[in-house]
Amino acid sequence: MLRLARRGDLHSVFHLWRGGELAEWYVNLERPLRRTPLGFDHLDRELDLLARPDGTWEWLDEDEFEASQALGVIDPVEAGEIRAEGERVVAAWPFPTGWEGWRPDPAWPLPALPAGWDEVVWPVLRTARLELRPLDESDLPWYAALRADPRFSRKSTWRESEESLGRKLSHWAVHGFGGFAVPGDGVIALGYTGSGFEGIEPHEVDLGWFVRAERWGQGIATEAARAVLEFARREEIGPLVVRMAPGSAASRRVAEKLGFVRDGDGRARNGDAVEVYRALS
Repeated sequence: MLRLARRGDLHSVFHLWRGGELAEWYVNLERPLRRTPLGFDHLDRELDLLARPDGTWEWLDEDEFEASQALGVIDPVEAGEIRAEGERVVAAWPFPTGWEGWRPDPAWPLPALPAGWDEVVWPVLRTARLELRPLDESDLPWYAALRADPRFSRKSTWRESEESLGRKLSHWAVHGFGGFAVPGDGVIALGYTGSGFEGIEPHEVDLGWFVRAERWGQGIATEAARAVLEFARREEIGPLVVRMAPGSAASRRVAEKLGFVRDGDGRARNGDAVEVYRALS
């Protein structure tokens, strides 16, 4: 078996041989691969398809795909996008891939798992003034207080903040990256927005920030967000996008200092208008 995965693709192709002959191509629909210190991480999206040399094909794992939708793991919009990616592959029919004649060198030894492959080491980011670490459950009191501040454009209840923090913790568990805490002072959020946004693709990674009002005007958001941006680039996380409410002058200045430029408008799931910014390179 040979797996072919190209940077940025929303699928990979498994080449399956039987009796020395290429039997079929298994197309795995997934998030783009992400490099880690130990190798690569990917997120399977349940639905797959099988393509054959005679030009026939079929969907696979539709029962698991439907179960994920029933459980709310995959929402209807994302489900449509996943199926559309499979249909795009079938329409393009990129077979043969050119790798059908490949065979491993019989002299190659079996690879060994690297030391620490089963351990998770969470990153800590340090700047001249700050130390950022992944959010954890102990952050809820100050996180909820920050989000309840009436000086923010959207005040949140304790329950809403608890649910928000839970989503950020889950993002770390599933994707290996997520929201960073500037303990007591703010959060630099890094994560998939998912489906349902206009102007932002599900595979793009949102970079956002909010800092308690007493620290406004001190450059905290820019310094912390720059550290997270550099982390994302080192870890090949992206493509990155910044979204904000129209007229958010302070956030716009931070985005521009980080090298992001206005790239149109969009809408959040609740219908609120957002300005969309993307990096120049």
